[in-house]
Amino acid sequence: MSIWDDDPTRDAVLIAGRKSGLSFGQIARRLGITRNAAQGRAFRLGLCGSRPTGPRIRRAARPEPILEPTLEPEPAPMPEMKPVAVSNPTRLIDTKPNQCRWLLDGYAEPTVCGADGFPWCPDHYARCYAQSPKRRVA
Repeated sequence: MSIWDDDPTRDAVLIAGRKSGLSFGQIARRLGITRNAAQGRAFRLGLCGSRPTGPRIRRAARPEPILEPTLEPEPAPMPEMKPVAVSNPTRLIDTKPNQCRWLLDGYAEPTVCGADGFPWCPDHYARCYAQSPKRRVA
């Protein structure tokens, strides 16, 4: 049993409200129901859509922007990185609080540098936080 079966005049009030241009919230307050209930019933009755205000006015299409070709500057060459000598390779699970956690390649298990320094030793820290060259403002 739904609220719409109890009183057949509810559909008439809903249809009249939509034709007169009332919002679903206003119709719902008159019927003592929620706005979503009024919208759902209007959808099932085929009354959904915008308010009946006459023919729809379409906006003029925006002109396409003219894109000028831009030349992107070539990226700066990457500085050469010197290989870092790893003195104490340690399995990641065995690291202590003040050991470098730079991951190393070529090991079966996750292995880190293990040198003193947290979270990285000075050499690996320099690799992580290499300063970019200053950009010139044109």
